[in-house]
Amino acid sequence: MNVKRVNDKAMKEEKYLSQTFGNANHFSVPEGYFDNFARQILDSLPEKPDTRKRRKSARIVTLARYMRNIAAAACVCGVIAAGTLLMTSKEGSSARAADMSEYYSQDYAIDQMADYAMIGSEELYSYMAEEW
Repeated sequence: MNVKRVNDKAMKEEKYLSQTFGNANHFSVPEGYFDNFARQILDSLPEKPDTRKRRKSARIVTLARYMRNIAAAACVCGVIAAGTLLMTSKEGSSARAADMSEYYSQDYAIDQMADYAMIGSEELYSYMAEEW
């Protein structure tokens, strides 16, 4: 309901204004006012020194400048790849497995356990003699 009252009031005011003043445009601009308007505004502004910093021109970086570093990185990658291939080849891994099986034999395992438990060979022999 408030919206209807506001609309009615606005319509009454607009009707009053159009009856009193009419629909004519009462604002006018002198002839040629906007012809040199921008120039007049710019001329009326005070002179201001240019305080902007000038940017350096962009350098073009070529690949040749970094070629030494790229070549060194490629060599390092090649050495790593070759080492990985040699370490993971089947022939090398089977030879290493055979060596490891001999190294970790049953006798070696017993020696390791005895060292860990801090049992000397004499104590070990006495324990074995008691069980028989």
